[in-house]
Amino acid sequence: MPDIALDLRFLYYAILVARLGSFSAAAESLDLSYTTVNRRVSLLGRRPGFQLFERDATGAHLTPAGARFVEDTERGMTTLLRAVDSARNFKKGATGILRIGIMTSLSGGFLAELPNTFHAKYPEVRSKSARSPRSQA
Repeated sequence: MPDIALDLRFLYYAILVARLGSFSAAAESLDLSYTTVNRRVSLLGRRPGFQLFERDATGAHLTPAGARFVEDTERGMTTLLRAVDSARNFKKGATGILRIGIMTSLSGGFLAELPNTFHAKYPEVRSKSARSPRSQA
């Protein structure tokens, strides 16, 4: 199995080159030198053993293997970024389950509207309400 331990930035550089069709344009948008982007993307293709891009006078074009790789990489990066956002939201308490127990005698007024207000602010948090034993009788 080939060593594919890579810096995620290299994957991002390759995706950007594919989108822009040019190493120079990608380097400019990243505020990096052409040489840096070229070297990193070349390393990215060499590790697993295939060429990502072919170049000609009109720019950089994905090889068939490169096209498949970039397509799969974009999907993976999207999933990874979603996982990071999800974990960050969970840590902040913006996602998860909130259990609320309210006695029936206190469920009027602002308390009745409190779960709706909370859900509007944190739509990723599911809420479950529990009735007090006295209110179930």
